[in-house]
Amino acid sequence: MRVCYTSDPSFTRCSTEAVQQVFSNIQKGFPGTGIEPVDPLNIPEIKLLQGADGPITLNASMVNVTVTGLSNVKIESNNVNLEDYGFTTRLKIPKLRIEGLYTVNGRILVLPLTGHGDAWLEPEDLNVMAHVEVSMRVVDDIKFFKPEGVHVNFTIGSLRLRLDNLFNGLKALEERTNDYININWRPVVESLKPILSRIVAGFLSGILTNVFENIPAKYFIGDLS
Repeated sequence: MRVCYTSDPSFTRCSTEAVQQVFSNIQKGFPGTGIEPVDPLNIPEIKLLQGADGPITLNASMVNVTVTGLSNVKIESNNVNLEDYGFTTRLKIPKLRIEGLYTVNGRILVLPLTGHGDAWLEPEDLNVMAHVEVSMRVVDDIKFFKPEGVHVNFTIGSLRLRLDNLFNGLKALEERTNDYININWRPVVESLKPILSRIVAGFLSGILTNVFENIPAKYFIGDLS
């Protein structure tokens, strides 16, 4: 791990490079630290619940989820608040692939939607702003950071997805529905943005928790008081 010092005039640049180092190594993990590889990232369940207000009404879930592509994250900046050690990170994700077993019932734009089966999603060119609140925990006189909240805003360049076995396997309707959603991905993403932000925040929170639980805070900030 690259250790940064708040007394260094280049502290922000150093912390940016340190966060980049974390993401660049999550595919293979950090030997000797207890940090397991998280690209792919395995998630037991993701829920999508969208109320009746607006163009999308969904009660959906995805289980046995696998997310790949997080090791390709590019960190643009990482700014640490030296009063509480919370930090704000700007990052780019070139491409993610999210696969799992879905169940859905609801409506997207003008289309009713019901089905259960395999699904994949491929968002590309994500620009993410993440603010992370942290606290400090002490174990045997050793300080560790602990993420208390991750708040995310993002833009996305494109989205492709595939839902198999829509409408109990009516293939013609299934194909038309997948085509329609892919053509109209922008309003779909915009309507689901609050939910998608929480999902992205969950991805990042899982990674940070994995890292912070295993590496003492002094290896991130060398002159931590």
